[in-house]
Amino acid sequence: MKSGTRIALHRLDLCPVCLVGFSAGDSCATDIELGTCHAACLEGAPVVYLDTGEPSDGPVTTFPYEPD
Repeated sequence: MKSGTRIALHRLDLCPVCLVGFSAGDSCATDIELGTCHAACLEGAPVVYLDTGEPSDGPVTTFPYEPD
């Protein structure tokens, strides 16, 4: 995906994995390369520490989506 496309998707509040818009309260997680995604879209992906990229044994941290 071109970087301009990724920026446009972010502005529209779409998940970069499934291209479905976020709704208030959706369970989300942060991917180290893609940014905010639906947590379900990242299911099965390796979990890493966002600040270092090192593997983590812990569960992915999720948060509810809150529109700006």
